[in-house]
Amino acid sequence: MPLYLDMCVDLYENALNNNMVLDTAMFSIPTNKIINRYIRHLKANEKNAIRLLSVLDFFSNELALFILVRENLFLSEDELDNLFEKSIFVLLDEHQYFYKIDESVRHHLQKSLDPEKKRIILNHAMEYVKQNMKQSPNTCYRIFMRQFRIIADDTVYFEQSIQDLVQIMVSFVDLGYWSDIHRMAAPYLNSGNSCIRAFAIFAELFYLRITSRIPEAQKFMEENKIDSRLFKGYGYLYEFLKIHIIHLSGRYDEALDSYKELLSRIEPIKESLDSHIYITVSLKYTDLLFLKGHFKTSLEMSKELAGTADISAVDKIKLLRIRGHIYRFNFMLEQALDIYHSAMDLLPLEKSLSYEGKIYTNLAESCCYSDPVKALEYANKSIEINGKIDSIIEIGKAYTAAAISCAMLQRFEDAVQYAKKGIEAQEKTSSHGERLAVHYEGVFTDAVNLLVHGRDNYMLTYNLHSLLLDRRLGIV
Repeated sequence: MPLYLDMCVDLYENALNNNMVLDTAMFSIPTNKIINRYIRHLKANEKNAIRLLSVLDFFSNELALFILVRENLFLSEDELDNLFEKSIFVLLDEHQYFYKIDESVRHHLQKSLDPEKKRIILNHAMEYVKQNMKQSPNTCYRIFMRQFRIIADDTVYFEQSIQDLVQIMVSFVDLGYWSDIHRMAAPYLNSGNSCIRAFAIFAELFYLRITSRIPEAQKFMEENKIDSRLFKGYGYLYEFLKIHIIHLSGRYDEALDSYKELLSRIEPIKESLDSHIYITVSLKYTDLLFLKGHFKTSLEMSKELAGTADISAVDKIKLLRIRGHIYRFNFMLEQALDIYHSAMDLLPLEKSLSYEGKIYTNLAESCCYSDPVKALEYANKSIEINGKIDSIIEIGKAYTAAAISCAMLQRFEDAVQYAKKGIEAQEKTSSHGERLAVHYEGVFTDAVNLLVHGRDNYMLTYNLHSLLLDRRLGIV
């Protein structure tokens, strides 16, 4: 606006000096002329910076510096702050300093920007998200969400970037952003581009699986068949996701065979894939071996996986939890607690509410008999955390542990209330495996009715049900 007014003054003075008749039409200056004149007055490095940043419709100081450095434009923080004070920049968040370039300026600049250069800038932005998502997950998710919309408008680039997009999507899911990813990708489920639609299907299936909507996931999977090769190396991860849904539906033997077959295809080429893919499939195979009662084999495999090069913190957490489960299901509770605490120690590296909630559940499950007061603390912490991320399965298991803890403390009325809440939570999920785990921990269906009659009857019922379940799992 200041530049427009300045140009209007020039036109006015020129008209007076040349005895021209003033007309409102002479002040209707095309936007592109205003923008061109504005940019001509900028320094060379400022012009280049604005051109490059116009690719994105949302950025922070840190992202802008990251991109400009990679384009060999070295602006100091003060120079960047001065640049952002110019009128073409819009401050979106005064607390976190998110900016965008005025839309009219942005669209004008992009007309002269080479398409390949645009893709290079988007690559830089994706790299920034990958490098910083664990330290600043909220900021990086906001950047990725806005960036995704831009990438989806360029189908050629989307197809070229599919592996990066899937990698980032999976990482955000691990960080607890599955609902956000669902909201971001769902509008593209009906995309006319097969690659974009496939990405949206992948994201939706992830969401259905992680929120325990297993029947819906199975139906969705049947109705939306896609070629996993569209995801290139990450196609194996999509195949894994489908097997995991079979696993959660209770078809353990089928899932075990499928995990084994998938691993046989990944093994020869695992060095060329993201190590997270091989480890993820191996972890679930190990986990299912444990559920089937193959404790020694599962423990040996977990030790082998622990020695894998470049294993991430989140995969270490998953691995430690499996080991903890093995010891807990063999009633070696002190060892299990030590292992779960080791997993908890890794959380600062991940900042994941999802795994924090899971570990608090496991801690509560491990000491609900030996230290019920502590178990109640863990269970309530689990309920609080998992409530924030709508993890129904973990909430149900935490209520289970709380019910047992209250029974051990002779607080039978509280135990019954926790048990009812646990049953309600578990009825919302259709995960056979998780319901079985809850049955193992709480044995609600009969034991709850005996809680009011005292601890001895409750413990007798629990032990009988545990023995029956052990036989069902093939442990004894």
